[in-house]
Amino acid sequence: ISGAIDATNSGNDALTLAAGSAATSVTGVIGGGTSLETLTISGTGAVTLAGIGDGDTDGVVGATTVSGSSGTITLNGGTYKTTGTQSYTGNVKLNADTTFTTSDSDLTFSGSIVGLTSGRDVIVAIGTGDVLFSGAMTSFIGTVDVTAGAVTVNGGITNGAGSNVEITNSGLFTLGSSNIYTAGTFTQNGTGAVSLSASVTAVDNDMIFATDVTCLTPVTFWARTASITFSAGLDCGANQV
Repeated sequence: ISGAIDATNSGNDALTLAAGSAATSVTGVIGGGTSLETLTISGTGAVTLAGIGDGDTDGVVGATTVSGSSGTITLNGGTYKTTGTQSYTGNVKLNADTTFTTSDSDLTFSGSIVGLTSGRDVIVAIGTGDVLFSGAMTSFIGTVDVTAGAVTVNGGITNGAGSNVEITNSGLFTLGSSNIYTAGTFTQNGTGAVSLSASVTAVDNDMIFATDVTCLTPVTFWARTASITFSAGLDCGANQV
């Protein structure tokens, strides 16, 4: 589809694109002028999008579901802004610094997230909604800045020089079995607790945990020449730190 897609009446028009195993491409912003009711892109082929919504408009009022399970989901635009939930099934490639925004609704990534070129930032601002990163964030990823309710990172995070990781969680922040490795600072500054099953490294940069940290497995906290601060409790029990 060449060009933008808008609803006729704000919040009342649902859009479904079902291409099967073929590729789906939308070269313009979806819902940038008038919000859609829901957005469903289904299939196994590659998906390429230019953005959903803009700074002033939620592109979709209800649920947004994007599936490119056997291909790749390429996000060329830097804004993906909805009122309702967003779900991406398949590996995601970012061609710009990208911000995902909802109005206290959940955000789910089932695959990995990588940048197409160096240092693509991943910004998540979803209020009290929960975010799940099932796959790794690596390869040309820049700063990762997440503000959400519960934050679950199962595939780990690796970014490059000058890029930070900041987690502002009002619910539980869970790090699964894969490590976080940042060449910048690591900051957890939410009100929710922290549960770790993997290690956190901030190379020569400060590391800060604002709330209680529980280690479910042996983990390592490493900042080399910089400082590590636990502002609340650290409970690793019999697990070696």
